[in-house]
Amino acid sequence: MKLEIPEGVIVESITFNQAEDSCSHRRQSLTLSLEDAGAGAFLVIRAPRWSHDSEQDDLTAFSKIGKQMCDAYDCVHHSKPEPKRK
Repeated sequence: MKLEIPEGVIVESITFNQAEDSCSHRRQSLTLSLEDAGAGAFLVIRAPRWSHDSEQDDLTAFSKIGKQMCDAYDCVHHSKPEPKRK
């Protein structure tokens, strides 16, 4: 999974959905959202159930997306420069 958030775009919440698996008959969802207690954004992950065979790939992708979300939010709301992307 790869998702690039364009520079200058602030995403405060994003939800991923996937089909049910063999242990559950419900669609699965995972939400990444930002919260700010005054010192900058931090990432909140909500997932009642999320399963995947290649979990490390998912965790790496969610981590990168979360970092992009926090960096863009802090750039606008806390006057912190957005880091250069590689």
